[in-house]
Amino acid sequence: MGIKLDPIAKRYIVSYTKRHPITKVPYPLKRIGIKSEAEAKKVYNELVILTEKKFQGRVIPNWTELLDEYFKYLLNVDITKTTRYNREKLLRYHTQVAWDKMPVDKILHADILGLLNTRLKNNKESH
Repeated sequence: MGIKLDPIAKRYIVSYTKRHPITKVPYPLKRIGIKSEAEAKKVYNELVILTEKKFQGRVIPNWTELLDEYFKYLLNVDITKTTRYNREKLLRYHTQVAWDKMPVDKILHADILGLLNTRLKNNKESH
């Protein structure tokens, strides 16, 4: 662990460093002036969580970003403008409310079924 006691100030220094899984660039975090060892352990755990969230945000897109990329991809695919328009309209209307900023790896099978059963149960099967 990166918890050290500063003997002069009688305070703890908490640090955590992890390399990005893809770019391999180190991401160091440090907090100083922590009063107790128990508080220092809590701060250390918070630093670990902050680092993981930061990496997850860079590697795993959220639902809106994925939709944007998908619709850019559809511009290069041989489908009609009407089909492209209908896909975008339906996907954004039905999924944006539920999964707007959610990372795509957090969307589960149960979430998809729940969305289909609540928002689309009265729609035609073609939708």
